Amino acid sequence: MANDYVMAVKTIGLSRLGGRKPCSLRDAVRHNRREIQAELGAIGRINPTRSSRNVILFGAPTTEGVLHAANELLASVEVGQRKIRYDRVQAVEFVFSLGDDCTVFDRDDYWKCCLNWLVAERGMQVLTADIHRDEDNEHMHCLVSPVLRGKFEGSKLVNSTAFRELRESFWEKVAAPAGFKRPAAKLYGAVKTAAVALVTEYLQRMEDPSVFSVLWPITQRAIKTNPLPFLQTLELSDREVALKLRAASQPASNPSLSQ
Repeated sequence: MANDYVMAVKTIGLSRLGGRKPCSLRDAVRHNRREIQAELGAIGRINPTRSSRNVILFGAPTTEGVLHAANELLASVEVGQRKIRYDRVQAVEFVFSLGDDCTVFDRDDYWKCCLNWLVAERGMQVLTADIHRDEDNEHMHCLVSPVLRGKFEGSKLVNSTAFRELRESFWEKVAAPAGFKRPAAKLYGAVKTAAVALVTEYLQRMEDPSVFSVLWPITQRAIKTNPLPFLQTLELSDREVALKLRAASQPASNPSLSQ
């Protein structure tokens, strides 16, 4: 749908808490820079013939350069503090996405506004900003250091309280000036319940990284509050919602009557 936008966050680290799938900063950078050969040409959302259109908007040109910058920031707060855990949060990843038919403004300028919001408005230490044009929807990944204002903040950067503030700030400083309308829930009752189930089951079946994130409970609450933007982002159709609703309304079969 026109004028769709998404601002999502997740943590990058080696923790397995809550069944999360660990991911190192190195692997996150390599994925965003399309350096993992196994991801190219495999069945998935990446179209390697379009990867040359991707843009490094900010950050060192090499993975090693990014890791060096990240380690320097981390070293600046380790002195005088207890040793930071091995399974610490290594980075926070912001993903900014637009719908394919969103044509109300210059996309390149929008990505720059998103990056500027992280740096100028939120004071975050951005490590990389990569624009991807080789998947269904154009989007940008920004990897941010867990160090903020000289302190190691880790997941505090995006906990439930911080995320609400981030979401409101992004709307006020970036989305609204770009011409977006504040999204409103339009699904109710059984239809909304079916949509929530459809989105949740899809993310779990695809082993989406958000399912294994420490922020999964927050994501679940957001899905339950308003599943519509998730349906749109995941390109799940109204027909699929209807099928889920129909399946939920069918009475459970009685094994004793099926013999």
